[in-house]
Amino acid sequence: MKVLVSSRSWLTFTTAEEPLVSIMVGTWWARPSAIGATMGVTDSWVAGREAVLAFERFCLDHRWVFHEVPGHADFGKDGYVDLVEASGAVTGGCFSVQIKGGRSRRRAGGYRIDASENNRRQWAASTLPVIGIVWDPDHSSLHWDGSVSHAEYRRP
Repeated sequence: MKVLVSSRSWLTFTTAEEPLVSIMVGTWWARPSAIGATMGVTDSWVAGREAVLAFERFCLDHRWVFHEVPGHADFGKDGYVDLVEASGAVTGGCFSVQIKGGRSRRRAGGYRIDASENNRRQWAASTLPVIGIVWDPDHSSLHWDGSVSHAEYRRP
């Protein structure tokens, strides 16, 4: 499939044989008030995405396999990590992560993920260890939050 800009205001998606559909570009840039939207990109959303991307980069650097949980399915765990040996063999070892980012996570002596009692109970009941990860954008660094760690982890 190819995308052709057939004019300043239309995009045409084509196959080798024929055009599939043309879309008026202006509809992509409608003002939020024109379509009743109240959502927007917030600083909090950006900090969260930066944190997840930084952790994904960390996993790649360590040759670990990171599986991000899509936002609509995120219930206190942002992803899962499969551990990999230096040889490249996936070990079967796995843990889950709760990832947060931003300056607001910094505390005297460390970093902290604030969570509800329900989240903490869920993490404690998890069949996998849950590790809290905090991204500090000022220092471009990832930190472990020990308050989230699944210290009571027991195999079923």
